[in-house]
Amino acid sequence: MKPIFYVLIFLLSSCFPTLTMAQGENNQWCFGQRYGFNFNTNPPSFFQTNMRVFEGSASICDNAGNLLFYSSGAYNWDRNGNLMPNGQGLSGNGPVAPSVWPGNLGSSSKGVAIVPNPANSNQYYIITTDAIEDQMYDAYYSVIDMTLNGGLGDVIPTQKNILLTTDISEGVVMTTASDCLGYWAILHSRFGFEYRAFKIDNNGISTTPVISNGLVGNTTTWVYGYLQFNTDGTQLARSSDEIELSYFNKATGVLSSFFTIQAAQSSGGLVEFSPDNTKLYLSSYQGLIQFNLGLLPNTAAVQSTQLLLDTAHLTAIRLGPDNKIYLSAFNSNYLDVINSPNTLGAGCQFVSNVYQLPAYTSPQVFFVSEFGNKVFVNISADTFVQTVLDTTLCFEESLTLHAPDNYQNYLWFSNATTPEVAVSQDGAYWLHGYNSCNLYIDSFKVHFINFDLNLGADTNICEGTEITLDATTPGAIYRWQDNSILPTYTAADAGMYKVNVTVGKCSKSDSILVNIMDPFVNIVETDTTICKNQPFMLHGTAYPESNYSWNVGGISENISANNEGTYILTASNVCGDFIDSVNIKTMDCSCNIFMPNAFSPNGDDKNEVLKAKLNCPGMTAFTLKIFNRFGQCVFQSNDLNDGWDGHYNSGQADVGTYFYYAQYKDVSGTLVKKKGDVVLIR
Repeated sequence: MKPIFYVLIFLLSSCFPTLTMAQGENNQWCFGQRYGFNFNTNPPSFFQTNMRVFEGSASICDNAGNLLFYSSGAYNWDRNGNLMPNGQGLSGNGPVAPSVWPGNLGSSSKGVAIVPNPANSNQYYIITTDAIEDQMYDAYYSVIDMTLNGGLGDVIPTQKNILLTTDISEGVVMTTASDCLGYWAILHSRFGFEYRAFKIDNNGISTTPVISNGLVGNTTTWVYGYLQFNTDGTQLARSSDEIELSYFNKATGVLSSFFTIQAAQSSGGLVEFSPDNTKLYLSSYQGLIQFNLGLLPNTAAVQSTQLLLDTAHLTAIRLGPDNKIYLSAFNSNYLDVINSPNTLGAGCQFVSNVYQLPAYTSPQVFFVSEFGNKVFVNISADTFVQTVLDTTLCFEESLTLHAPDNYQNYLWFSNATTPEVAVSQDGAYWLHGYNSCNLYIDSFKVHFINFDLNLGADTNICEGTEITLDATTPGAIYRWQDNSILPTYTAADAGMYKVNVTVGKCSKSDSILVNIMDPFVNIVETDTTICKNQPFMLHGTAYPESNYSWNVGGISENISANNEGTYILTASNVCGDFIDSVNIKTMDCSCNIFMPNAFSPNGDDKNEVLKAKLNCPGMTAFTLKIFNRFGQCVFQSNDLNDGWDGHYNSGQADVGTYFYYAQYKDVSGTLVKKKGDVVLIR
């Protein structure tokens, strides 16, 4: 298994902001009937704009909270409240009943969104959706360049009213991408269950959306469904007949893990998340409801926590940069506030009639349907330079470097963008990791220590000799079995020799068994007598492995001894020359047995006994048997010097012919047999 090295990061929690919403970019809201709401003052204060809209609008400030421009979609005003020279006639969120409402009165819910151009810090995209009252169902985008119109900004004529997608419902929401550089624009299809996520990066707005299918679809021509992201852009809520929640992958643009909750008192409405994303608020004609999202994924438990906080006919709802939630009731000339939206239950401190709306129109129109779309921007990255402890690996070929789990994007020294990379050489390595748009630069050194240690196989040495054991390794420290510390060791005695070699923090051990050899040479056969002219093999053996030499010629361990004499074997090996000898004598082994053909046991001391005559040195296993004509054995002996005296059963045997059988083994071990007849005469 390859080792894995985790780049451990120890940081204060303040290094990881949870909000991907803008810093000062949302500090001034422009909405409704010429209303502006300025969070740069404490408490927030109203200011007048030149925009009149029924629903969708958007405004954006610089990161210090200074207003840059605001938009109703079809119309765009600079920070001074003047229409941009080319800021009219944009498609989407267009006029509805212009004879009733002078100017532009956009009626597309969340029908305008502003997002910075990642490729140009002076430019912004305006994304708009049609109002369904106009029986149009498309989305468009245009580009505003702040270097135009004397630095007040204007719509680029060649980048105006570009069709983004068709057949969609009202509304568009934005969030940042996981790379902290780009953005995502999310829309919903007019019919069916389809969400469309368009990536915005240095290459512009992608024309190919990422498609995700939810659980709640649009089935009527009256197409609605209010979209809202949570504060870090990872969870999306869509309010229609039910509230559909899903999780958004900011790297891929995919929505997943869909689930629904149903408010008992409402059908439709607008939704907003608490700053810590644990509470969801529904603002509808039936009132204000709170849900506890901390119980997810148990949707039944979430639904059971719904709490009716107010019964007013509420419309607009939006989280402010001061982490309070602002609301407006239908035809009310006040704004309401949830002061502690992270708190469960009545402790969230909903208060009605907090801010009175100024009379900016004549006749006075107080109806506020929306507060304008949120702006999400990639926060300028803070850079944290961190030194990770160096690591040394012992006897490993490679190391897998693994980034911390809380990093969202990676850039390694090798330009790899994966969570882990493998290295196999010494070096200083670095990782650029991104978390919540902050850059973390981790640097560390990796040192591989690999060396071989081999004292060799167990070995034998000759008496009085020695062997040098070598453990030499560059930069090493040595420790032998007797605590000697040199790289080599001289072994002259039998025993087990051990060494431990250490380089840096890496150690390796080896051992070798040394034996003292007892060399010898031996001729297996002892001094002996052999038959003349018969081959006789002499077998030699020696230790250790030797070269052989016989005094009669021959260089193998075995030789044929054919002649009488002394045979000398010399074995030459690493321990010297060693000698053994054997004496060989010969004799004539060609002897035959003689048996008389008659004998006369009559007491005249002539031919009284019948016996075999045999002169054969080295003869063995002699047997002589004599039988009468009836097959009865009348004599038997194993002694060559013994013979038959003619008696049988304590009396003289009858005169006549008898038969003999004799056998023996000669000196070579060959069995010799002889048989014949003999006559007994008186």
